[in-house]
Amino acid sequence: DNKYVVRDKVALITGALGAIGKATCFQLAKLGASLILVDILPDSAGNGFCRELIQTINNASAVYIQADLRNSRDIQRMLTEGTEVYSHIDILINNAGIALYNDYYHDEKRDLIDMAIDINLKAPLEATRLFARELKNQGREGVVVNLSSITALVPGRFVEIYGATKVALMYFTKASAYMAPQIRIAAVAP
Repeated sequence: DNKYVVRDKVALITGALGAIGKATCFQLAKLGASLILVDILPDSAGNGFCRELIQTINNASAVYIQADLRNSRDIQRMLTEGTEVYSHIDILINNAGIALYNDYYHDEKRDLIDMAIDINLKAPLEATRLFARELKNQGREGVVVNLSSITALVPGRFVEIYGATKVALMYFTKASAYMAPQIRIAAVAP
């Protein structure tokens, strides 16, 4: 059994209805993974995308869970409900994120800053912690993929907060490497 093959694996993708999320879902479905799609958009949008996946890709399996990742109860609920559907989760893709393109020193509002930190950093930290705990309790292996950003590597004006959250996410990913081989954690920076 090749651990790098996703056929018959269950993947949970946050931010599944955004551009990167949808592309990731299509690719994973083509490769034979069952999908748990999570986003803040209403059930109608999520269920519609699930139908599109299932109609487009042979043998695709996808369910939608609406969740607000600013709420730790919703993060726990997405994992619990996903596990109820497929009995387990093998892959967690922390893709959800929001970018603020404002002048931090003049235009940025505190509530938007808090929202960006909550979604881009706190949510993947909490989701990873809860997912890792479940894998350890079940004695299962799993994979976490954190979506960072090129802004974590190349600082720029108007993305100070976004970039800071993505740098922190990369640090968290590297610092969590000790959990391998049971739980492999990686970050990508598109």
